[in-house]
Amino acid sequence: MKKIIRTVAAVSATGVAFALAPAANASNYIGGCQLSGTASFDKSGLQGPPTYGPISYSFHGSLSNCQSSNGGPASGTVFAGEQGLSHATGSGNCSSSDSSGESVVKWADGNYTVIDYKTTGVTAAVGLTGSVVPATSETTVDASGGTVPLFSTTEKATPVGSSVGGALAFQPSDPNGCLSYINGNTTAVTSASITGTIGEGQGPAALPALPAPQQIPQPPTPPVDVPLP
Repeated sequence: MKKIIRTVAAVSATGVAFALAPAANASNYIGGCQLSGTASFDKSGLQGPPTYGPISYSFHGSLSNCQSSNGGPASGTVFAGEQGLSHATGSGNCSSSDSSGESVVKWADGNYTVIDYKTTGVTAAVGLTGSVVPATSETTVDASGGTVPLFSTTEKATPVGSSVGGALAFQPSDPNGCLSYINGNTTAVTSASITGTIGEGQGPAALPALPAPQQIPQPPTPPVDVPLP
């Protein structure tokens, strides 16, 4: 049975620590990378609680320090909602959110991996699950006039059907945007950095541990009137 591969992540102010275990046998393999990128939210952005509504976003970032038990590339770039891909969609606010979409990895060797994914976020900790798929749902027209996928999985080190898991940290570029409902600002969070680890593979494993939530500014305490005697 294919399950999410195990990654061990520790997120701190200095970066991300990543550990990777070897595959149990030739039919099972695991690999993982450090991820660093930026999510850009559409329209009204990501609102602060108690507002809870639809969201859509694009993402681009880099994969580095990649390790794998089957000789995969050491680095690459990843994007969603760009280069013809539909934007990821979902619902939520700064305290909790859920989303889904398609992402594409372009590896250093020139090959591609297409991933269908879902995210679940609680404050600044985001968990990602997904799987490698044959191609994007978005299409284009080739030189002969035929319809072909916009991107297809061509990286042999990430075969179709492999599971994907991630432990990510979410940090708004302007955390005060999460307080828009209190301070009267009309601008919510429009962009955020996403850092952490992404793992992929086949074989017995467990979900990655989520990073410790980062602190979002708390609403100010309103003054209390004390009656005079």
